[in-house]
Amino acid sequence: MLSFNTGVSGIPLTHFTSAIFKPYATAWLARIGCGALCLLIVSTISNRVAAAELEVIVTDLDGRVIPGVATVLHDVPAAGGAGADPIDGNNRIEIDQIDEQFVPLMSVIPRGSNVWFPNSDNVRHHVYSFSEAKPFELSLYHADEAPPVVFGKTGIVLLGCNIHDSMRAAVLVTEQAVYGVTDEHGRVRLQYQAKPTAAEPLIMSLWHEQLGAKEALETHLEVARVASGSVTATLPIRFKPVAPQSISDLKSRLQGYRKGSSQQ
Repeated sequence: MLSFNTGVSGIPLTHFTSAIFKPYATAWLARIGCGALCLLIVSTISNRVAAAELEVIVTDLDGRVIPGVATVLHDVPAAGGAGADPIDGNNRIEIDQIDEQFVPLMSVIPRGSNVWFPNSDNVRHHVYSFSEAKPFELSLYHADEAPPVVFGKTGIVLLGCNIHDSMRAAVLVTEQAVYGVTDEHGRVRLQYQAKPTAAEPLIMSLWHEQLGAKEALETHLEVARVASGSVTATLPIRFKPVAPQSISDLKSRLQGYRKGSSQQ
């Protein structure tokens, strides 16, 4: 069950959950799209094109904020009319490897992007993905030895390391121009050009690894009729923070061996 609140003062939540939500209740599972939770937001926009900002706060069923939620607005241009251009040489996208974990853990990138996977650790990594949107493999390498990977298909790409099983990350590849990832406070601010047509739907997709890569709830929901505002979405999960990366079995055995040798 999805819970949704708005930052619109003077309008009770029941207005949205009863008067507006019910007509869409039967359409909850009408669409399945790249493992994302999709929400339908209606904004009343002036006839002129203007910049707008939507603040999204994502929580779980227990009210805890969720970092690392990929958030995408559909079919609207970015504020200023410029979206992320994967061909732009200044738009270098990196997913680093630091202390045996991917940094960042969640990325949203435009379709067609080149992504570099530098290795900042002093051990070699073997990055791979079996995801349908982009299967690939970067064999054991140090530093910047690996070539960039082109992500030419939209969808969710789950990453792993063939040497360190605890390493994992995800990439959402999109054709949309407005997107972001929630921070440690579960917040993300999305700036876009407001649509000139009043009350035209604004579609937002949310994805988190606990929703699953291929199967996830999707629902249609109409909320605040505002050009700019704040909304809170509650994902139907109980958030499990990523545990601190533990040392590998090999390191553990070596440390145990050294400790035993020093005591002899």
